[in-house]
Amino acid sequence: MTRWFHLFVLLAALASQPAFSQDSGAQAPTDGSTQGEPAASSDTPTPDDGEPAATRGLDTMVVTAPGRDATRFNVIQGTNVLEGEELLRETSATLGETLERQPGITSTGFVPGSARPVIRGLDGPRIRVLNNGVGTLDASVTSPDHQTAVEPLLMDRVEVIRGAGTLRFGSSGVGGVVNVLDGRIPTEVPENIYDATVRGSYGTNARDRAGAAAVDVGVGQFVIHGEGFVRRTNDFRVPGNARSDDLIALEGPEPNEPGGYLINTDIDDHQGGALGGSWVFDKGYLGASWATKESNYGLSGLIEEEHGEEGHGEEEEEVDGPRIDMEQDRYDFAGELNHPLGPFDQASFRAVYGDYEHSELEGDEVATKFTNEAWEGRFELRQAPIGDLDGTVGVQFVSRDFAALGAEAFVPQSDTFQFGIFAIEQLALGPFSLEGGFRYEHTNVQSDEVRKDLTFNAFSFSLGGSWSPDEDWLFGVQLTRTERAPIAEELFSNGPHLATFGFEVGDASLDKEIGWGLEATARKRLGPVTGSLSLFYNPFEDYIFQSLTGEEEDGLPVRMYVQNDAVLWGGELELEWLAWQNEHVAVAFDAGLDYVRGRVDGGPDLPRIPPFRARIGAEARSRYVDGRIEVWRVDEQNRTGPFELPTEAYTFLNASVAIRPMPDRAKDFSVVVEGRNLTDEKARNHVSFTKDILPLAGIDVRVLARLDF
Repeated sequence: MTRWFHLFVLLAALASQPAFSQDSGAQAPTDGSTQGEPAASSDTPTPDDGEPAATRGLDTMVVTAPGRDATRFNVIQGTNVLEGEELLRETSATLGETLERQPGITSTGFVPGSARPVIRGLDGPRIRVLNNGVGTLDASVTSPDHQTAVEPLLMDRVEVIRGAGTLRFGSSGVGGVVNVLDGRIPTEVPENIYDATVRGSYGTNARDRAGAAAVDVGVGQFVIHGEGFVRRTNDFRVPGNARSDDLIALEGPEPNEPGGYLINTDIDDHQGGALGGSWVFDKGYLGASWATKESNYGLSGLIEEEHGEEGHGEEEEEVDGPRIDMEQDRYDFAGELNHPLGPFDQASFRAVYGDYEHSELEGDEVATKFTNEAWEGRFELRQAPIGDLDGTVGVQFVSRDFAALGAEAFVPQSDTFQFGIFAIEQLALGPFSLEGGFRYEHTNVQSDEVRKDLTFNAFSFSLGGSWSPDEDWLFGVQLTRTERAPIAEELFSNGPHLATFGFEVGDASLDKEIGWGLEATARKRLGPVTGSLSLFYNPFEDYIFQSLTGEEEDGLPVRMYVQNDAVLWGGELELEWLAWQNEHVAVAFDAGLDYVRGRVDGGPDLPRIPPFRARIGAEARSRYVDGRIEVWRVDEQNRTGPFELPTEAYTFLNASVAIRPMPDRAKDFSVVVEGRNLTDEKARNHVSFTKDILPLAGIDVRVLARLDF
């Protein structure tokens, strides 16, 4: 598959005409595509007119949010948008790692090859991960060791909506929605025939080498898109022992306690590409794309690797250990028409078919094979404004044929069909804004293996309002109620799952999960001090989660899916102070924190809840060079679920430099050099199933480069 990468690097390199300059006020289009970064102004110290980062972020359009002109400032829920140099700096091997330093977002952090976002302590079927507005159609919801089928290095933009109120995308987004936008289906014709990008990265800890290229070529009203990527990493290095002190005390020490470079944690044969095309006309577009991805990555780090720097190179001894070998072919179709259609002024659709499979390998033998053949589609009509009333109605369907075959298949074959209809309305009343939404969802889950055929009907709604006394401030509150049908894994699991070191047991009698959400928001976007505050309180009726029972089956601890009333509460805070600025340099300080607490009603704490985190940073920005230093403090987590071990507090020191050698040129070239965990602190991610055997990586110096032209 490396031919994809080589082909599109060549196409991008052959492009010779200058690309058009983007207006500094360019906004994200509403169809899910992205535009280039604004060019630097010659009379300002930064490429963003010297405004503080918090201000720039709050004025950013959020295409995933409801509303015609939704920005981070006026969306009631908490949001994050990553793009440009900030996205380049945060880009890692997985989607979870890329987002884990955003407020309220952590990562499952299972192994370096697999990490999925966790939002406000919720993950799995409560977090909807989208690729250009529709699902990824992989098996990442089934287990945290399964990779999310998106490629971080080719992401143009990532939008996150934290909390409920995401009725457009289904009840599986009760905890939040992550939408990865990569422009695979073009929505506009390049002004000067083509647009191209080349991106690359290198990390010292695991010798993480990655490269990607993409190009759009316009021929009349038609646009052809091509892209390719490749990534390789070696085993990653951790400071100290791999096993936690608590686990060593519980199980006893080993003669050669594993540590250093942890064997079988590499990523290999990670590559893929895509071809797409669109017909772009005056009032919309119609397009399609095909994408393929494959990846092979290790799941074990329990054996000490007996090599030094020489062994940490290209030729490492092959080790028989548990690995995942995955591949997916994906076919996307999309279109949009901006034209009066009775009471509507826009119609859009997206549909995707995905053929996914991965094998869990024990040496050269396939222990378990997972397949997921799925369709998803959505059709939306945007209402023409009636005075100050605006809204969207739509339908969505998902069809999923999932199977696990082999000796360690802990989930039986199942078919899931889900159909939903929704409506969202917004009403502007001067400084006040009101928002309401409703969704009906029908779900059928059946498995011939266990002779079950279950049907659920779910009703969800949201109500919210905001008040903006002036252009500086916004205050908002939102109430939501979401009903979620249990997924096949929660209903039918019954077997050993060695990847998560447990014997997983489902419950076919599980009822719908009902989640209530109350969120209050305050934001300030102008002046030297800017920022936002979000507070949330989420009680659940019949909350579904995995609980350790204290029993063992096949030598593995039993994890059973159970239902209990539960509550999660917490909040996020972001602040920035523009301390000093002249015509050449701007200096700013920023701080942030997030906290979530989860408990079973009248009982113990919920398992794998992230601890309190706080960040303080300082940044100097100019047209050519930006410098940043930050300190992250993550608290201990001793509020644990039954039979769950605690984790200790840690402090990370990070620093980065972004260089733009040609800020006045049409070609956008930037290089970011970043150091993570510069003090080589030993740390563990409490959310991870593997936290007691795989600590977080030690010091890592990363170089990332991007050339857009």
